[in-house]
Amino acid sequence: MVKWGPSKNISQQYFIHSYNEYFNYALTNIKLSDAGEYSCTYYLNSTTNNPYIIPSDVRTGVTNVTIKIPNGNNPSITPLYSYYTVGDSISLICSVTYPHSPLIDIATTVNIQWLNSSNHTLNSYTGINNNTEHTISYTINDVSLSDAGQYTCQYNISCTNHSFVLPSDNMRASTNVFIKIPNDKVPVINLIPHQSVYDAGSDITLSCSVTYPYSSYIDVDTNLTLQWFNSSNHILNSSTIINDNNGHTLTYTISNARLSNAGLYTCSFFINTSVPHIVTSDATRNFTIINVK
Repeated sequence: MVKWGPSKNISQQYFIHSYNEYFNYALTNIKLSDAGEYSCTYYLNSTTNNPYIIPSDVRTGVTNVTIKIPNGNNPSITPLYSYYTVGDSISLICSVTYPHSPLIDIATTVNIQWLNSSNHTLNSYTGINNNTEHTISYTINDVSLSDAGQYTCQYNISCTNHSFVLPSDNMRASTNVFIKIPNDKVPVINLIPHQSVYDAGSDITLSCSVTYPYSSYIDVDTNLTLQWFNSSNHILNSSTIINDNNGHTLTYTISNARLSNAGLYTCSFFINTSVPHIVTSDATRNFTIINVK
């Protein structure tokens, strides 16, 4: 006689005369509650009425049925602004709704995390999966440039009190936080020699200086670019250097000035970086007019 059970209360019995038989029990349309340990037991007894033939010992084989929780939909992230300014506060909000299914017939939990671009957990939440919306938020206060990057919300569904039920895969959605480098400094222009009108044939040196102030918000390596433009907006001279918060100067010399050199000259500077998700600062400008007679 062969019997499936008893842990799952399956009571089918089969009487055989041969030792070489297979007996199957089909789990159809399986639910999470079907996960568990299943044992198959058998023993041999006599089909005669001989009182001196004693049934064999019971033999048992065990197998485990492990069921994985199906994946849900991707999480939903509240849209962000195109970029933020240092010192702002940024709220990252992620929502998850796991759809109802009659096959999920045991208690499960929803586990949500916010991760940064280094895959470090910033905030986590675990709640009862009741097929309603669950929301987790993470606020970046007083943001600096190093807070720029990709942020990921992930979640899975698990069952903590059933060792034969595996959690679902992690479902993910990501958003990018862009932060703009601030710049409100105006470059200072000096003319050497300083005159209101220059004679043709003169040598004129245009000097532009700027100091970008230190700020704890600027916590990544940045570059400072200074440029001289003529009235046609053509670049006359340009220099890019490491922004070390010291004074920097860029000059442009008009040698043997002609009447055609008269006009508007503009000095511009901006701050940028190669770090992803950081937006180059606005370019601030100053200008001077060169008069030639």
